[in-house]
Amino acid sequence: MAESRISTLGTLLKPKVVRVGLALFGLLAAYDTLSSQLELPTARRWWGMSGSLLPWWGWLLILQAIFVYALFEYVRRGGQAAARSERPADSEELKVLTQQVGEIAKVSKGIMETQTKVNETQGKRLSAVEKVVGELPSRERVSHDIGSFLGPELKEINDRFSKFERLFESQRERIDGRLSNIDLGFRAILNREWHQRLFRELGEDFETLAQPIDDGQGLPDAKVWQQAAKRWRGKLDQWLVIADYYAVGTAEAVLSQPEHLYDGEWTFDESVLTANQVHRYKELAIWWHNARESKARVDRCLEQTAFLSPSMKGRLDSPPNSQLWEDV
Repeated sequence: MAESRISTLGTLLKPKVVRVGLALFGLLAAYDTLSSQLELPTARRWWGMSGSLLPWWGWLLILQAIFVYALFEYVRRGGQAAARSERPADSEELKVLTQQVGEIAKVSKGIMETQTKVNETQGKRLSAVEKVVGELPSRERVSHDIGSFLGPELKEINDRFSKFERLFESQRERIDGRLSNIDLGFRAILNREWHQRLFRELGEDFETLAQPIDDGQGLPDAKVWQQAAKRWRGKLDQWLVIADYYAVGTAEAVLSQPEHLYDGEWTFDESVLTANQVHRYKELAIWWHNARESKARVDRCLEQTAFLSPSMKGRLDSPPNSQLWEDV
């Protein structure tokens, strides 16, 4: 037991670093302890210290650190020795593994050789197929042979189809034109009714606007009269949309202000109105006069379009949509 402990201690002290560390530790500790008694230069003076270099427990900690390092070295050396003792078994396993890898390499080589043979066989077959395909006639040659064989028949069919296409297009244009003319006639009938209604309302509203002025009463409530005049002008614009479509130039003729009419003799008393009111009333009166002068022409154009347009060539622009004025 004692021998094993001594051998263990010898193993711990075997590393050169441990032996050197213990030697330095012994020398420094002994010198620091005995230097003051032997009247030698103390180690603490080297660093300008007033006491000892280290207390007694400091030297014990250094000794402990040396032994701990020795223990780590002992454990590491023991692990390496155990690894060296197991190397024969590892070598056997490595030998078996090497044999298995060799067998796998042989199998892989066989697979690669088989794959190479398969690729060669496929290449030969593809070459044969390409050769057969190359001997087939080209698409241009086939098309040329078919065209040569069926050329006259195909040309006759194409001519007949073109003739039928032209006939169909002409009939379609004729039918579309007739339907357009019929639609234009029905739309003219509807606009004729709206034209008559709007013109009648314009006359009634103008009489309402002109009554207080013609009676010499003036305009007690000028703001209300101005608003009514604005609504009358809006209704006149709606009537002009219909009138100018069927009788072109009506809008320009109605909205014109000839000087002989504006500066002519008027029967109302201008003294009861302001200058602005006089101008506004004359403007409305001239427009209404022009509208009455143009109505007969508009009536004739509307009747002609309504009852004769189905047999005539239609216009390119669309007629007014009277449905927009249903709430007027």
